[in-house]
Amino acid sequence: MWKLIILIAFIPFAYSPEDTQGEIVLILDDCQNWRQGLKGKYPDAFSFSKSLENHESVGLIHGWLDPEKKLASRILTYTELLRMNPIFTSELSYSDWNDLLNSPKKKFYILRPDDYCSKRRFEYRYEFTLYEVVISLSSKE
Repeated sequence: MWKLIILIAFIPFAYSPEDTQGEIVLILDDCQNWRQGLKGKYPDAFSFSKSLENHESVGLIHGWLDPEKKLASRILTYTELLRMNPIFTSELSYSDWNDLLNSPKKKFYILRPDDYCSKRRFEYRYEFTLYEVVISLSSKE
């Protein structure tokens, strides 16, 4: 009987795959390694880039050419974000980034480094904005 009570107590906190089907959340936790690029044509467009090993690099672009095709954003608390099983970018190699691009999940969201590295993630119920991005990889092969 007590097992049933414990199970019921955790139901509201259970991970729901329907909520994030086809989405991967990336936390840019290696804050000093990311460089913010120039803003795009629209005020809420931006990009980040990071150098990887062997002269390789990764770029994350939250931008668009047509306002009708604007990339999405989502608002979540840090607890909700962690329930989505995010990937921390400090742990990714060029090969890992390439695997992400070839995964069946095709929507990528980021938590910006200026948000993650602030003290806001420790504030109770603070809401972060996650931004949909396009990933680009470059390699000198």
